Amino acid sequence: MTRLLCLVMGVFSVLSCTYAQSHIGIEGEGLACNLPGNATGGPSDILGQQRAPRLACGGGVWADFRMSDYLDFQPHIDLTPKGAALYKGSAQEGYFHATYLEVPLRLMYRVPVGYDDFFIGGGVYGAVGVKGMYRSRIDSSGATATPMYSGDIHFSTLHSPNGLYLSPWDAGYTATASYQFSFGLVVHLEYSRGLVNICPQGDGCLHNQALSLGIGYLFHYNTRD
Repeated sequence: MTRLLCLVMGVFSVLSCTYAQSHIGIEGEGLACNLPGNATGGPSDILGQQRAPRLACGGGVWADFRMSDYLDFQPHIDLTPKGAALYKGSAQEGYFHATYLEVPLRLMYRVPVGYDDFFIGGGVYGAVGVKGMYRSRIDSSGATATPMYSGDIHFSTLHSPNGLYLSPWDAGYTATASYQFSFGLVVHLEYSRGLVNICPQGDGCLHNQALSLGIGYLFHYNTRD
C-alpha cells in the first residue's frame, strides 16, 4: 500500500510540473454505500445477511489539470469507507465496515457558468483494502443472538478463525457532476460501482457501490487563469 501511495503521489508531482494550469486541493464527502450481490458465507454466514445502505464520511486530496478550455483531468487519492448495514426485517442488527485507499481518475467536461464552472464526466477507480470489521446479532441459522459477535475483515489470506477474508483489490467506474466556484470551492455528486467480486471465497459475488456528496477546495485557484 505504501508503494502504491508513493507511485500515485509521484504521478501527481509529474503532472503538476507538466501542466501550468494545475491545482492541488482537499476534499471531504458523505457516502451512502452498499454491497449489492448474492454472496453467502463468512463467519455465521454474515455475507448472506440482509444488507442496507451504510452512511459514512471520507476524504482525501485531489488535483485539477486543465487539458483544454473544456476538458479537465481530475485524479484523487481518498480514504473511502465502504460496506453496509445489516438488518433483520426493519431492525438494524449489525454492520459491515471496510476502508479502502482509493484512487479515482476522472475526465470532466467543463461548462462555463459566468465566472464559475459546471463539470460532468466520470472515469475509473482502483482501490486497496486497508482495514475493516463486522458486528452482528444474527447467527448462521438466522436467529437473533445476544450479545453481538464481531471480527475483523482481513485483506490477506492470513486471518483468524473469527475473521472474514475479502479480496484486497477493488476497481470500478464512476459518474460525477460538480460545480466549481471561481474562488476554488467545489461541490460534487458522484456514483461509483465496483466491477470486482470482492468475495473470492464462498458462493455468489459481492460488489462495492456508493453514492457520495462532497465538498472540496482547490488552493490558489481562479477559473480565469
